Amino acid sequence: FNAPTLATRKNKIQQHTKEGDMLRDVLLCTGSIVIFLTLIASVGALNNGGLVDLEACSSAPMGPSKLNTSVLAGYCFKVWAPFASSANVVPKTSQSRWGSTPLQFDSSTGMFSGYVSNVQPGDGYVYSFNGNSFTRLDPRAQDISPGGAPWAYSVVHDPSFSWSGSFTMPPVNQLVVYELHIPSFSSSGTFSSALNHLPHLKSLGINAIEIMPPSTFSGPSSGWGYNPCAYYAIMTSFGGYKGLKNFVNQANSMGIAVMLDIVFNHVDGGSSILLNFDNSGSAGPYFYSGDRTNTPWGPRPNYGNPSVVNYLQENLQMWMNEYHISGFRFDATVCIRKGGGGGTACWNSNTPNINEGWKFLQASTNLTHSIVRRNTGGQGFIVAEDDQGWADITKPINDQNAGYPAARGGAGFDGQWGYVDWFYAIQADITNADNSAVSMTNVAQLLTSSTSGSRVLFTENHDQASNQNKGRIPAIVNPGGSPTTPNYWAQKKAMMGVGLVMTGVGIPMILQGQEFLTYASFNFPVPPNIDWSLNNANAGLVSEVADLIKLRTNSGGFSGGLTSSNASVVYLLDDANDKLAVIRRWTPGKGDDVMVVINMYGKSYAGQDVGNWGGNVWYNAFNGDLNKYSSLYGNFGANQKKVNGGNVSLMIPQYSILIFTSQPTI
Repeated sequence: FNAPTLATRKNKIQQHTKEGDMLRDVLLCTGSIVIFLTLIASVGALNNGGLVDLEACSSAPMGPSKLNTSVLAGYCFKVWAPFASSANVVPKTSQSRWGSTPLQFDSSTGMFSGYVSNVQPGDGYVYSFNGNSFTRLDPRAQDISPGGAPWAYSVVHDPSFSWSGSFTMPPVNQLVVYELHIPSFSSSGTFSSALNHLPHLKSLGINAIEIMPPSTFSGPSSGWGYNPCAYYAIMTSFGGYKGLKNFVNQANSMGIAVMLDIVFNHVDGGSSILLNFDNSGSAGPYFYSGDRTNTPWGPRPNYGNPSVVNYLQENLQMWMNEYHISGFRFDATVCIRKGGGGGTACWNSNTPNINEGWKFLQASTNLTHSIVRRNTGGQGFIVAEDDQGWADITKPINDQNAGYPAARGGAGFDGQWGYVDWFYAIQADITNADNSAVSMTNVAQLLTSSTSGSRVLFTENHDQASNQNKGRIPAIVNPGGSPTTPNYWAQKKAMMGVGLVMTGVGIPMILQGQEFLTYASFNFPVPPNIDWSLNNANAGLVSEVADLIKLRTNSGGFSGGLTSSNASVVYLLDDANDKLAVIRRWTPGKGDDVMVVINMYGKSYAGQDVGNWGGNVWYNAFNGDLNKYSSLYGNFGANQKKVNGGNVSLMIPQYSILIFTSQPTI
């Protein structure tokens, strides 16, 4: 061992002294940082306010969001108000945990944001702008003060919820949709009371519910909901955000998908919380200016503004990601894709196109399909109410032969409500008191083809069954009749409508109460409550609807042809005293052919030739004249269980549908 020389030891001491000085400086600096961070945490925890921390909240989502970092544990608030000069978030419910807090402005985005400690779910708040000269509710709040317009404040919601398990949406070609209005569907008009009737829908065979708009709207709380005021906030009278999540969870656990009716074409012109949001004049930053501003119902959102588009599309994301919604109906899409032109109605042929509106629709369908596919493995289902019969609504987005000259591609919807090439004609044929006036040629064409792409088929919906139109089919056929004892023709024609919906090419839909022959019209602005006693009074007819739905969804495994888009007319007899058609439905290569026999005249046939069906044996899967459905029915052909293939001769009951399958029904 060689001891170091004195000079060497001196050099080492000097070196260590320099390193020690450096370490001391580092420790002092670190200590300052620790003290500073501690100070930040202390300031952030003050009860009378919070700390504006743009860096911490810049990446936070819009609205109120919980922030958890190693230093900060509170809420970020973020709002878009591009023309406001200042903003504060102000508490509105009684508490002493936090106070009015200034938000910092990012001029590049038009966003105000900031951090507030000690915020809890249930806290009420508003945004105060321009030196507290005016206040606004949070456009992103999922909860809102109880009562009607004008609402007092937004509420911080609790995002936690325990979902029961995974859910995969049924394939689109197997869907049967039930249009449901929460306020009138059950006695108390809430999501909670609606749960009591989910077993009924399950037994009926329904696998998709379309809820009429649940977002906060003005006017009577039992109204239709097509006057939106706060897109993100669920009606408190319905049960709010917790009630909707629980309803979706219970429906999904029964194998039923839940869709929402979305109104993105306008807002309520008097009570929407978006109007003149930052006091910049006119309708404000969320809406068009000029002749595109107004629709027949209220101001139109500006689909050309990226911040507005983000607001609307993140609303869709919220429904799918946080509420497990599986699809949407877009209300009045024609007023999203057309507008202006000196005040002409958006559905007029000479009304100018809104190219960015078309692109918004494309982005919305693409978003819906991708998120639902990611979340559930299903496709998702998004339909348009366009009412123009334009096939491009359902063409693929990448179809460059579709769309507008300056906005190419189809809109990408899975379907559109079938008005032009279904309802207007089929309702007239069904409700006509003179059956000899029915055009069976037209009926056969409607059943087998579509000029507008994929269709949602119905004979009743909230619009057409209302007091603004002709009302419910049983009441049209049997005015003044009793729904507890509907007469023969009310039963037959209502069930003919359901039968055609379930056997035509498209996605079938029925309106709440249609299955048990509700007579009462779906009144605007407030419809009457469903009379659930009719479920027992007309139990046989309910079972008839259920049998048709089970065939349409192929739940028995022998009627798959009804789920396809293939159809052809095998036989047609259309004269003054004969209204017969036979429609073949099939899936190529599956051997699941189905024959639908339709008689829309008051005449039975003991042995009617109905063409060459091919095959060996055809099995009777449905007879719409069986007296198990109604004591008024004739039970004609009840023993006709199967027929041989080739040239077929049938017993056909009057004004009824028969369904035969190529596969055994047992």
